[in-house]
Amino acid sequence: MQAAIEMLGDADDQAALNSLYRWLSQDPRVRKDGPVTLTQKASDGYMGSLALISAIIPDTLALLNLAITFLAWRDSRKACPPVRITIGGRSAILIDGDSPETAKQKLQVLAEDSDPDNDTAFQG
Repeated sequence: MQAAIEMLGDADDQAALNSLYRWLSQDPRVRKDGPVTLTQKASDGYMGSLALISAIIPDTLALLNLAITFLAWRDSRKACPPVRITIGGRSAILIDGDSPETAKQKLQVLAEDSDPDNDTAFQG
């Protein structure tokens, strides 16, 4: 599966995306499953992300490693713009000003929803 991470907001949030990209691409637990890439997006004419981070997520363990690294990066910052994380183009969450515990819970739900061994994954 493919994971896509986007910072939502304005051009000033590009620095945060670049910071997260560096953080993820330097973590051996995240990059062991494949490259972590930063891709520019075409402008869609309304507020949204200018770029996204893409990573290979072959299984739930890889997603949990990505989540742990993301939470560590987020905890290291004074402020974080809204972040949308999408897995396989199907399951997505938005983390926007959430407490660390709420962000962790959202990521756990995303992992459960994205688990191919979960019979209820991707059903509505």
